[in-house]
Amino acid sequence: MQQQQHALDIPVILALVGSFLPLWDPTPPNESNSWTHVFLPKTLASCLQVSKLWHRSLLPILWYGYWAYSMEMTVPEDVVVRYSHLFRIVDGKLDWRQGGQRDFTLFKCKNLVELHATVVDNEGPAGVKRLLRTNPGIKTLTWKGIERMDGETEIIPVLDAEDFEGLTGLESLNLKVWDCSGNGGRQLRQILRLVGGSLKELRLASTYDVSPEVLSTSGLLSSSQQGEEDLPSESLQLPNLESLHLGDCGDLHLCAAELVKCCPKLKKLRYGAHYCDKSVIRLAISLERHCPKLESLKLDRPLGLCLLKRWIRYCGRHLRTLHFHVVSFEHDYFKEDHGDCRDEDDLGQDLISTIVEHSGKLEDIHLYTIHSGLDPGVPVSQLLVGCTKLRRFMTNLSGVASEDLKFLEVLKCQQWKGCQESLEELKFECNWWSNAPDAVWKKIRRIGCEMGWVDEDTREDGEGESESEGEDEGGKSPRGRHSIDEDTFRKLLEVVQFQELKALKRLDVVGRVFRRKA
Repeated sequence: MQQQQHALDIPVILALVGSFLPLWDPTPPNESNSWTHVFLPKTLASCLQVSKLWHRSLLPILWYGYWAYSMEMTVPEDVVVRYSHLFRIVDGKLDWRQGGQRDFTLFKCKNLVELHATVVDNEGPAGVKRLLRTNPGIKTLTWKGIERMDGETEIIPVLDAEDFEGLTGLESLNLKVWDCSGNGGRQLRQILRLVGGSLKELRLASTYDVSPEVLSTSGLLSSSQQGEEDLPSESLQLPNLESLHLGDCGDLHLCAAELVKCCPKLKKLRYGAHYCDKSVIRLAISLERHCPKLESLKLDRPLGLCLLKRWIRYCGRHLRTLHFHVVSFEHDYFKEDHGDCRDEDDLGQDLISTIVEHSGKLEDIHLYTIHSGLDPGVPVSQLLVGCTKLRRFMTNLSGVASEDLKFLEVLKCQQWKGCQESLEELKFECNWWSNAPDAVWKKIRRIGCEMGWVDEDTREDGEGESESEGEDEGGKSPRGRHSIDEDTFRKLLEVVQFQELKALKRLDVVGRVFRRKA
């Protein structure tokens, strides 16, 4: 009778089991109060010694990828190079404490699906170029160039369009620190043209000296800077792009309105570039005309009430996600020409009414206020009353003084009938709530438990923890979280109970997460 083969003698099953074995060893929080991980695959390394079959099946799991931030200091370069042919992911991002980087020109990998490269000197691009040309299966690429210091005029090295000619399946492209002076603008346009057919996600940040023509659907690119005639460029189209993130720094605000014209299927826009009235309005108009499928809009910088209201009118019809900052037009951080806009109370009401008017599909709202002049409780209540499909709501009440808790009473004045059946997550943040001793959190936990809410950290800290455990010399929690007093927390829970939010599962209060009792 033939003996049945053991499951772990089947390479496919063995590899699947091996993928669950840990590669990383967590290290205690560092000076920035965060956990780090070091590449120490003791269990998997031991399994390699069991048999030739196990060694052959598990070796590709052990060397699936290279992550500089956890392997730079623990794995010798000759070992990295020896097994580099097995890499599917190469992440060359370096921790700020580490200097230098591996020489990518020595890597032998030809089956990469992800490449994340941080360039720290003028020699760095050579290795990245080689990996791009020898790995046509790359689907995700991140490039971070050399940071330009204030006052520097030297051209920052960038990639060439020829490096991308074989990347026919690239889906995600993240370019940070890109110099469009010299030949950089032409290279950027040609790169986007080459990968435009497959690209689904594009992130650009710190893009310097870029002109609108570089990222327009069609335009003129100068063949040189010596007075020669301009050459017509071929059309730029991103027909499958669904997600666009334009970060801060650089000159991206000059090109945003032109770029979105190339993206007829755009669903998500995150915009953190510099704002000015004209560029913001042009972008909003372009989104309305050319991006009918836009469903997520995240604005990382503050907007005045008038401009924000225009944004919602232009492109709020189909939004499911809306994250925005509101700032007073009198605040120094952001000044704009409002024309006849004078009364902020009226403007605030108009803004909220406009959002509610376009809220037929809104599921996720983040409302940040920065000296906006708005009574914080009013817009929160009106949004939660008017948005009937809302699932997640977050608000930052930075304009509320620590002793002024009237906004909590406002939140109880009117029931949030619009989202009583749909709201699943509610988050409150306040910048004046400061660190508190763990003893205070224990009292808050008890209050939460009495009112039907369990702190997620309870499972982590343990039931038998003493009052002094986990505290630093000042009696404060070393976790660096913010805190609230017991009375404020109880009032927040009373608001939640009053509103009868039947679907609410997650309550985040200044970084502390509570879940409803089962």
